[in-house]
Amino acid sequence: MEGRASTFEKVLADFEARLAKAEFVAIDTELTGVDIEGEVDTFEESAAARVEKICRVAERYSLIQIGLTLVGRVENGHGLDGPLWCASYNLFAFPNASPELARDPVFMCQTSALRFNAQHKVDFNTWIGEGIPYMSREDERQLKASGVKDEDLKQKVGLLRLWKSLCSARLPFVVHCPLDLFFLLVAFERRPLPRGDPRALAILIRQCTPKVYDTAHLHGAVGRFRRLGLTKFFEDAKVRHEELIRADNSVVPVEFELQGETAVRYSRPAEQMAHEAGYDSLMTAQLFVYLRAISPTRIREAANRLFLFRSIEFIDIDRAALEDVLGYPMFDLSRVTLLVAALDPDDSGLANEAARCIAATGAEYKWMDAAHILVVLRASGGTAIRKAAELAGKVHGVESWMPFEQWRDMQVQEAEAAKAKRRANGNQVAPTKSLDAPHPPVGAAAHSAINGSSGGSTNGSASSTRASGSTSRTSSTSPGYSSSSTTPSVISPAQKSSAIVGVPSECVERQRWVLFLRAIGVTGLLALLALVRLRQRLRRR
Repeated sequence: MEGRASTFEKVLADFEARLAKAEFVAIDTELTGVDIEGEVDTFEESAAARVEKICRVAERYSLIQIGLTLVGRVENGHGLDGPLWCASYNLFAFPNASPELARDPVFMCQTSALRFNAQHKVDFNTWIGEGIPYMSREDERQLKASGVKDEDLKQKVGLLRLWKSLCSARLPFVVHCPLDLFFLLVAFERRPLPRGDPRALAILIRQCTPKVYDTAHLHGAVGRFRRLGLTKFFEDAKVRHEELIRADNSVVPVEFELQGETAVRYSRPAEQMAHEAGYDSLMTAQLFVYLRAISPTRIREAANRLFLFRSIEFIDIDRAALEDVLGYPMFDLSRVTLLVAALDPDDSGLANEAARCIAATGAEYKWMDAAHILVVLRASGGTAIRKAAELAGKVHGVESWMPFEQWRDMQVQEAEAAKAKRRANGNQVAPTKSLDAPHPPVGAAAHSAINGSSGGSTNGSASSTRASGSTSRTSSTSPGYSSSSTTPSVISPAQKSSAIVGVPSECVERQRWVLFLRAIGVTGLLALLALVRLRQRLRRR
């Protein structure tokens, strides 16, 4: 259902009528920009620094469209196994310039973001001329204090009425990367956001919703998905769910019923509707349902955890509220060892075979992007060295192995080099947004990686965290250790990753292991282990 200023009352009535029966709401946005010039995301940034950057992006640019999809259970007597109804809304949003506020709202636009939206048939005349006005709760309080009458107030606050109804319903929010959420907080709650106060930010989010589920974070939490962009991630989740249904009768089936105008508007091919906020919100909602059916326990555990692009941490809203700390590591490096397997990005068959071989060994792994797999060894020290050597001997199709710390250092160096080059050239790489990526937490590469294309939307997914096919992947050359050579190999730029999940290590023993691997390589480890075994046999004799 499309919402404009002229149809807003009708849309609001329909939305509120369905709200009471909904289980959750999925959210997507299209934006005038997603990036801050010259500020490249790096793995060395803390979660607090990254969130501060996200806040500045949300305060700098503006909404173009808001996509909302309400999801509830069809009342047909089937209980939890029955189909789910979906009702989607695509709302044009334009800030209200009210004379009583004594200011004229100002926002910035990125050329690439506007061009991207134009390519996906966003009507800017509709946005500017018929966009539904909106303002924050703070602005509303100022209008009330200035004596604006109730009827005039309703018209001026516009979309804030819908937002307040949504927050009052206390529904879980589902997003694909946190950028959408932060833009809505700026638009409807307050600006500036409490960027230096983790507890205040967490409380602000909790006032709007009891739980947030980020499908970009779920990509890693559920695990073994290769593509993070929204569209591709959705396709992969659907296929995996179908495979599980055939193999396991205990897996809950999934069926959707599109209601009202949603069935008509979004019955067209995905290529025609992708990057419209309403359609992207529908895809986000259905992706979440598939993930919930695939791994309900992990989904419950992942509530209130938000993905950070190119970061070794995630945002933990619950911990932020309790401990006043935003970032939380994904792994305990005192108990696990992280390896990066570099693959041939041009040979998907070989890459998939490598993933199957890793799974067959019982090791946990997560796709970082199309060319890199993060392998989690539940061991440290000497035991980790032994397991790494055994793994390298069993897995085929890996061009090089390296410790995560080394891979991360190379990514940081690559990002810094790219930043220096841009400064020297006086040019800024334009942000890109794609449905094949997660909503990036800021940064051109991040946003496009997650959403899958170029600049205008905030929902995306693993390196490209959001919609369907990110066009911008940040790459970097990373020396690694080949499983077939005792000398370090070099990973080409095409193999670089634009997203990572991991944790920094300050463990002395881990650093010694990193240096040891750098010195001899995996094949050297194999030779060393063979010598150790030979020595043990000779002693027995």
